[in-house]
Amino acid sequence: MFADLLEQVQQLLSRQPRVADLLSHLPPWFRKLQTSEGVREWEERHGVILPQPLLLYFAYPAAACWLQLEADTNTFMDDPKWFPDPPPLVHWPGRPCLVIGHFDHSATEIAVELNVVEPQVFWGCDPHGKAFDLPPERFTSWLGRIAREIVDGQARIPARGAQSQVK
Repeated sequence: MFADLLEQVQQLLSRQPRVADLLSHLPPWFRKLQTSEGVREWEERHGVILPQPLLLYFAYPAAACWLQLEADTNTFMDDPKWFPDPPPLVHWPGRPCLVIGHFDHSATEIAVELNVVEPQVFWGCDPHGKAFDLPPERFTSWLGRIAREIVDGQARIPARGAQSQVK
């Protein structure tokens, strides 16, 4: 169901000009994580396992594009000054998590738990070394809610520089 929902988001948003532009310019690290070889290399290098829901996030990147465009989230972390080896790992709360987004204005990050079947999503500030004290939420619930709003036409995305409802 989660995969079907992300596929619907991919089909719907890839027709939006600004999303299509981002999709055609995904950073190399993101594209690598769309391949089994790239995932294997990344997992071996970092000694972690990317859970299936996170692999689906990389396989259907329109959701990441939506976060970049609409939620003011730096999902592609393409500034080598701040992200020399994206995507970064953090250890919140005491477990490895992959950062999937950074809010440049507040240094807040969104990170997804690794090495588990049903990962949780955490929000925090890496320089402080811990997640914010927020109730845990499964990644599939968090991203699934956003995806459902996009599919149902309730989420907004930028279209040619202006806000417009997805139709």
